[in-house]
Amino acid sequence: MMTATKSREKTSRELVISDYGKSRLLDYAGTFRDLSTSFPIGQIWTMEEPGRRSRLEKSRQLENVQVLSENMCEMSRILEEIAREVFSVRRIPERQVRMFVKALKQEKILVEDVFYFAKGDNRPTDTLCVRMSTTKQGGYPITEVADMISVLLDRRLIPAPGSVYYLGKETTSFFFVEEPSYTIFTGHAKAIREMEQVSGDSFSVYHADSSHVALIVSDGMGSGSDACRESGQVVELMERLLEAGYQIPTAINLVNNVLLFGGEETNMSTLDICNVDLYTGRCRLHKIGGATTFIKRGRYVEEVAVRNLPLGIFSHVDHEQVEKELTPGDYVIMVTDGVLNAFSGVDQEELLRLFVGEMQENSPTAMANEILTFAISAGGGHIQDDMLVLVAGLFPTK
Repeated sequence: MMTATKSREKTSRELVISDYGKSRLLDYAGTFRDLSTSFPIGQIWTMEEPGRRSRLEKSRQLENVQVLSENMCEMSRILEEIAREVFSVRRIPERQVRMFVKALKQEKILVEDVFYFAKGDNRPTDTLCVRMSTTKQGGYPITEVADMISVLLDRRLIPAPGSVYYLGKETTSFFFVEEPSYTIFTGHAKAIREMEQVSGDSFSVYHADSSHVALIVSDGMGSGSDACRESGQVVELMERLLEAGYQIPTAINLVNNVLLFGGEETNMSTLDICNVDLYTGRCRLHKIGGATTFIKRGRYVEEVAVRNLPLGIFSHVDHEQVEKELTPGDYVIMVTDGVLNAFSGVDQEELLRLFVGEMQENSPTAMANEILTFAISAGGGHIQDDMLVLVAGLFPTK
């Protein structure tokens, strides 16, 4: 006969896999399905008859089909990997559990089970799972429950992304993670090219999970509505893929292939990503055709530049990852080509670097506006290309 402890441990393991793992599988499947509709496969086979195609057209078509096939295989591999994930469960000492249950019961919160689990995703601490319900009329916001649990366990916990937002009468599994050491504050400023109605530059500040923030900037080819649509598509697809849990290099290649299959020779966009780890302060910059990024630490400003081609040109993206370690009070400044091109001469990056180093502003929004104003002034008040400035500052949470 199985003891109560062993029975509860088995139930906990099955609970984690069904509630947590299944939700991630569904995210992958949904994004995979949506992404597949972005490929105009039908158009590939409705072109002119084979005998009238040039060798170059045939070669490109075959290459694109091969890339599509490789991507489908990669998606299949990722789904299998998620399905086979193993979670290690760590039980909490019974004495601590009894104290935990008793304290929450006084707040009309009924705890059915509580334990830690780890998934091997390099988080600094394990995730806490609490299966509970409440008899309180109207229930509790889960953020309020997180504050209660933080006091009881002497750990600063926050609800995990994807966790249920409200605690009600129905017994539900809730997940909590350690609050990150840092937070990101951002600000941006944009200017539209003269004679245009919309900007061809797009950006996003995407909270992939509780531990990472991805700053995404894309500059569409040219300007106007076409450039706006292309850069917007790049940013949106990156968000969807990151939301489903794809690694950034894989996501970049997928977005690149969507542009390749767009069927237009000018379907090209740059892509700049700065992925910040909120626990360690480290960041990884992925640059595909993007302008120079600046990292400001007081008066010292570092340039991060990688000279490569935008997305949508070749079937395989050749991009570099540049890793930097940020400290509290550092700022990451991402700009599009329009900002740098406003400065005449060959020392565009140097001119902007010197200006950023002298800035005294602490607000990311104020910094972005000041940089944009400086660039427009350098261009004689004319805006010859779309301009975008995105500033992100790293600050401690405690």
